[in-house]
Amino acid sequence: MKARSFFIYSILYFIIVSFLAVFFFSDIFTSTKTIEIGITNFSKSIELKTYIWIALPLTVYMLFALLYFYSSFLSLHFAKKRLVKDGKKFENFLEELVLEKNNSYKFKTKEFQEASELVKSLYYKQAGALGDKLNNAIAIRAMIENGEICDLKPFKLGKDNELFLKNEANKAKHDLNYAYNLLKNQDEINDEISLSAYNNLILNGLYANIKTLKIQKSKEDVKILLNRFINDDLSLSNAELEVLIFSVDFNESEYLDIAKDLFAKLEPESIKGIFYKLKNEKELAFRAYLYLLAKLALIDELIEQIYSSEANLEDFKLIVFLKEQGKTYDVDKLIC
Repeated sequence: MKARSFFIYSILYFIIVSFLAVFFFSDIFTSTKTIEIGITNFSKSIELKTYIWIALPLTVYMLFALLYFYSSFLSLHFAKKRLVKDGKKFENFLEELVLEKNNSYKFKTKEFQEASELVKSLYYKQAGALGDKLNNAIAIRAMIENGEICDLKPFKLGKDNELFLKNEANKAKHDLNYAYNLLKNQDEINDEISLSAYNNLILNGLYANIKTLKIQKSKEDVKILLNRFINDDLSLSNAELEVLIFSVDFNESEYLDIAKDLFAKLEPESIKGIFYKLKNEKELAFRAYLYLLAKLALIDELIEQIYSSEANLEDFKLIVFLKEQGKTYDVDKLIC
């Protein structure tokens, strides 16, 4: 209630009380009341009309109430001025925070001081001293952005929430079972979570799971799997290896590199058989097959293949010449 309204209502109250007093208790205007005041040796008698004694406390109450209203008004006025000043200062604080000026700001109001601490904690992603809930949220966000997997159930995030999706991507990136279960019924990669799961399987998964996926493997995917096999990080049967190499089209140089890498890994008949089929179905695998014949010193078959082809095979003809002359040579240095 405003002070002006209170004053008006108080006057109306006095009028109503006076009317009731005159109507029902008219004798109070004629009677008097004496009060003796004594303090040690001092004493005084105060004699006033009865209605004055009744009105006096109400008048004192109204005056003190008006004084309270006025002091409250002044307090609110100065508080508002402090808020306005802190509001302008807060704008400067935000600007300098973004510009990394790192100036120190002290606000006169508790609200803006706490708000500035909260903003700094969020901006720098550092836990502060303003509440466990905020500190936990900042810590969880930092862990997720660092690639860790967190329990987000207490935070009740929506499935379209950015942090929820990032956490799912982290889970797909590190948890092979989760990655496989996510992808086993998918025909294609359609989001970041699926991509993380797929990369996790290609880089770390069992081939028994990888080969059951419906998602088409790219040339780079096949190269990664072949390198894992060559480095003893992936188990493949000869049949699985053959299907894997046949699944994509490599260029001539890539087929040759694959033959070189697999030569020490497979039995001679196994690798020769795979590339024999390859050169019959994929023309660009022909040089890789000739390389294997040269490495296995199958010169007669090499000569047959060279002279039945119209391709420029001078490097392989040189190997045949050196072999016939009894010279020593390094196939890997001559064929590239």
